[in-house]
Amino acid sequence: FLEIASNDFSKWNSKIVELSGKVSELGNKGIIINRQIFCQFKNSHKIKTINLNQNITIKGRVIGYDDLLEELKLNQCILK
Repeated sequence: FLEIASNDFSKWNSKIVELSGKVSELGNKGIIINRQIFCQFKNSHKIKTINLNQNITIKGRVIGYDDLLEELKLNQCILK
């Protein structure tokens, strides 16, 4: 994550990445991992199988970095 956030973001845009971490927030449209990575799932019903504070590995496409919230944004995420 730090490598993506600290470098020129344009080289990471639309790239597929695999990340691991602890689920810090659950929402209707996605989850937040390690308080820094927002993951929007391909199938939102998958979110119901995830628990708060669970360690997970996801694979998804980088779609942006929110400077204000300091969050990396991923979409089309799937559980690994």
